[in-house]
This record gives sequence, structure tokens and C-alpha cells, in this order.
Amino acid sequence: GCVGGKSAAACKDSLEGPYCVLCQEGAGYYYDKDRSECMVCTTYSKFITIIGVLAGLFGGGLIMGILIYYCSLPANKCKPKRRSVRWAWEVLRSLMVKLKIAWSFYQIATLIPAVYHVTMPAQVAEVLNFFRLAIEVDAWGIYFSCYGMGGLYFQIVF
Repeated sequence: GCVGGKSAAACKDSLEGPYCVLCQEGAGYYYDKDRSECMVCTTYSKFITIIGVLAGLFGGGLIMGILIYYCSLPANKCKPKRRSVRWAWEVLRSLMVKLKIAWSFYQIATLIPAVYHVTMPAQVAEVLNFFRLAIEVDAWGIYFSCYGMGGLYFQIVF
């Protein structure tokens, strides 16, 4: 996003911020890392994001509600009507812990090349790029600045 040259600290016309990655236009625009410029948010992407988030929350809430109905949260007080529900609850709890550990690891590992300015071997770079796409919200086409959460504060928080 920086212009470079003699005025190396200057950003492109539509960009601002410490790293020239914030859009001057504000809400309704997002920074595209590939093009290094601000793009207009489309209505289509907003609706798809909202529908996806609501469907995910509803589905997750429904599954958790069913499991909580059959089992109280402590594992030793679980009184399911069927053994399969208890087994599903134990598997879900185990997977949540493992997923949390893996998520945290790959959040850190995907930033190693950028933070330490090192070049990874091709196979490692491919794996890290795959997980970067899975972890970063921007890679899914969800830009918080399209929802009025632009600016430096929200860039740091999210």
C-alpha cells in the first residue's frame, strides 16, 4: 500500500494507517492484499456472510442444545438415555480440545515467515498457506470494514 521512492512514508491515495492497509473511504470498502488497494464491498458478499454465520450459529446451537439436554456439562454427571449420546458428547469434548490446540499452533506457525523474515521450504510453505487460508477471516471474503468495523482498532482486535 506504500508508494515508495523518495517519499517512502506516503501511502497510495485511497489508503492510510501505519502500514497503508486502511481505507480512507471507511465503511463500505475493504483492503485487498493481493491488489494493495481498496475495493468496494458488494451486497452479495454481505448477505452470503450473514446467512452463513446465522446458519452456523443455529446448527451449532441446535447440536449443543441436544447434547446438553441429554448430558449435564460435567462428564461424571452425564445421564444420557442412550450410550451413543454419551459417546458423542465425549468425542465432541475431546475434539474441541484438540481443535483448540491445533488452531492456536497454526495461528502462530503461519506467521513465522512474516515475523522472522525467513523463506520456508516449498512443501512447508504450501501447508502453512493452506492453514493460513483456513484461519484468516479475510481469506474467506469476510471483511469487517464492510460492516462498519474498519479502522486501526478493529484491525488490531480482529
